[in-house]
Amino acid sequence: MIKFLALYVTDIIRWIYWGPVRILIRITPKGLSYRLIMLVGVCAYFIRRGKKEQLRAWMEQVSGGPVSRAQLIDVFVQYYSNSLDTLLYCKLSSENIDRFVHYEGLGNLKQALRADKGVILLHPHFGNEEYLMPAIGHKGFTVSQIASRWEPDYTPGPFFALSNRIRRHAWRMRIGTREKLPVGFVYIDKGIRDIYRLLKRNEVLLLALDGREGGSWQEVPFLGMTAKISPGPIKIAQSTGALLLPTVIVRTGRYHHTVHIGEPVRISKQSDKSGETVRADTIAVLQAVEPYIKKNPSQYAKFILLDVKLFKEEQADL
Repeated sequence: MIKFLALYVTDIIRWIYWGPVRILIRITPKGLSYRLIMLVGVCAYFIRRGKKEQLRAWMEQVSGGPVSRAQLIDVFVQYYSNSLDTLLYCKLSSENIDRFVHYEGLGNLKQALRADKGVILLHPHFGNEEYLMPAIGHKGFTVSQIASRWEPDYTPGPFFALSNRIRRHAWRMRIGTREKLPVGFVYIDKGIRDIYRLLKRNEVLLLALDGREGGSWQEVPFLGMTAKISPGPIKIAQSTGALLLPTVIVRTGRYHHTVHIGEPVRISKQSDKSGETVRADTIAVLQAVEPYIKKNPSQYAKFILLDVKLFKEEQADL
């Protein structure tokens, strides 16, 4: 009975979020919406205080110094602010994107495209990484995002029929919101052939360097710890000749962001059997984004907050 009620409550909350709440947010003044979401983040911090000390230890190791309560609260505020951003994507356009996003290194992207090999913007789950989609797409680039589109779980049994319908409807609204952005999507659950096609057409590919899909993880140094990183992005760059640009997006205000696009990382033309060339190239990309994470650890800790086992040193219950 408890499982039955919990499942229905969770699915109804999902539907409310992607239905009525999404509509309400769109008609609420932006400044007020982000002030309210800060309160939600503060409340979440006190509700989920069991993670406090683990997050503090992780952030102190990354930043190399003490972490205040405000910084810990900011982890939760960042998480919910990102969710609010998603509901307001529909208000972004090529005419107003510069009001919300400042660009540094956009010339690096334009220069890389002149090589006519395709470009991979390799980014961590830092800041609101999803905001890179409208930020790059609304600047007129032909861009695609690597993503997964796993359908929601199905719970068998007649008592869960309505719950399944509500869950699937909420999922469709979430996917629909994302797919209205000025980007294409390459869903890896359908294969990766399209990745090579779009790079051959000299398009831009957004790819997470710390994604949890794939396999054959490599253990590499990252943020003073040992991270498990997929060699996939480096191998794609090697096999296609695409230029790989380290990219981060930093939240600089309630609803303002700065996109930093680095210069191309020199990638080995081919990998050796030992995998050392791929490992060295992976480390080079990680070193390019590390300074941003160390300066703003709360904007990366929200990724760790979601029970992502990225680092070998993470405790099982983090």
